Amino acid sequence: MKITDKKNIGEIDFGKDGRKILKPLETPDSKSTYKIKEGKSFRLSIGDKVEYHLTIQKNGKEEEVAEITKVIEEGKKFVSGRFESHTSYGLVFPDSKDIRKEIIISAEDFLTAKDSDKVYVEILNPEDFRNELSDLRGRVVEVLGKSGERGAEEKSIMKKFNLVKAFPKEVEREAKAIKINYELNDRIDLREKIIFTIDPEDAKDFDDAVSIETLDDGYLLGVHIADVSHYVRDNTAIDKEALRRATSIYLVRNVIPMLPERLSNDVCSLRPNEDSLTFSIFIKLSKRCALKSFEIKKSIINSKRR
Repeated sequence: MKITDKKNIGEIDFGKDGRKILKPLETPDSKSTYKIKEGKSFRLSIGDKVEYHLTIQKNGKEEEVAEITKVIEEGKKFVSGRFESHTSYGLVFPDSKDIRKEIIISAEDFLTAKDSDKVYVEILNPEDFRNELSDLRGRVVEVLGKSGERGAEEKSIMKKFNLVKAFPKEVEREAKAIKINYELNDRIDLREKIIFTIDPEDAKDFDDAVSIETLDDGYLLGVHIADVSHYVRDNTAIDKEALRRATSIYLVRNVIPMLPERLSNDVCSLRPNEDSLTFSIFIKLSKRCALKSFEIKKSIINSKRR
């Protein structure tokens, strides 16, 4: 069911889950984005400008989605892939499944790329992207490393999903200015309790800690989560950047964090022998470990051990 016949202009972008979404361009300050209606044959790419109208899609529940009616401008295409040198020209075999043919690179556009390098390429004729009869041509803008090596493949993933590890300067300034305050106020004091974290040896941030006590009729399990909201306020630069990133992303040996290191590895990390502000979930269990009840309270803890 169409909501309106009005033709709107939008741009294809990545959503928080890595899938393509539509971002309206007529209201660029709007936080609204839309899922793209399923079942259309358009091969959309990031940066494409499109015409669309809003419609209701039933997929278990009714939701407002964007139905693409026309691609009006190809986005600037960048893609990573494996480079193969043929002296006077080169070929790049894209990692992206959206591009099903190799990209031809002129010798003057190799940069420093050598055989089997993983490279990041700008496609110079994106208007021919969907034309099966036309060659795609490009230039190497960055050499990421040897194809197949961990570092190069991680860089390729970061490029593909537009992942940036560094934070904007305003976010770093806000994080640096955060003052640590351990006043109890409405918090319960658990600093004398035996509370501990369970993390891998190479972990740098400790998000949650646990405790266990024996009761006459069972057990009291405590799960203690870092109270990030105490430090990150609504509509601050840190909050907006965290919303944009949506989550921390863990690669094989690399992390693209949702929050600056000052918060994730310091202020909000439940490190041993340091006071930390937390939310605590107290779960009462029977002697057979069946759930009896639970409650959530603001707290302050001091982890006794990793």
